[in-house]
Amino acid sequence: MTAEQKEEQRLIAHSTALTTIIQRKKIPALTAYLKENNLSPDFQLYPVSMHSHTPTLLHLASSLSLPFIVFTLLTLGANPESTNATGKTPFERAGNRSTRDRFRVARSTLGEQKWNWDAAKVPKPLSEEEAKQRDAREEAQLSEEKSRKAAESKRIADEALKPNQVGPTTSRTATRGLGIPERGNVGNDRGLTEEMRVKIERERRARAAEARFARLGKK
Repeated sequence: MTAEQKEEQRLIAHSTALTTIIQRKKIPALTAYLKENNLSPDFQLYPVSMHSHTPTLLHLASSLSLPFIVFTLLTLGANPESTNATGKTPFERAGNRSTRDRFRVARSTLGEQKWNWDAAKVPKPLSEEEAKQRDAREEAQLSEEKSRKAAESKRIADEALKPNQVGPTTSRTATRGLGIPERGNVGNDRGLTEEMRVKIERERRARAAEARFARLGKK
């Protein structure tokens, strides 16, 4: 094996290890790995052809929406001005608001002289406290929206199972009169979770069976 091939294998091994550590959000392991292997926080992932959009660790962490990995790399000295094959900086690869905020916190923490933050496309500085408040507001909004959707799904399911006035007991209307949506009725099923659909289908079959037994008993 040539020296060039050995170097290629070394770079691939480091790239694989670092990618795995970042994906698992292991901040202490990331810091330790870079230090133990004497690697720069600007380590270029290899092979280059496979990492054209995320050539650096900072690009990778940003694209994966890992705000605290991003902040760790920046505090270790990763360059936010670096660009990928399409000219995008790590900030421009950020997947969400929280990750973008960590670049702004780093700008505030590290200072204006550390990097050309404007060239890195990072907006004005943001304090740690402001970032936490923004995270808290977003978390509260997501929680409220989740609760609202759960309540709405429950309301729809309860409404679907609520007994109404029983109509004709033909095979097609036996369950309709009981307030249970017909199979394949998209309008009635809209908003239900898969678990609720299964529950309603089970109830539909049970009530349809009851209706059949009732008709047999009248004969």
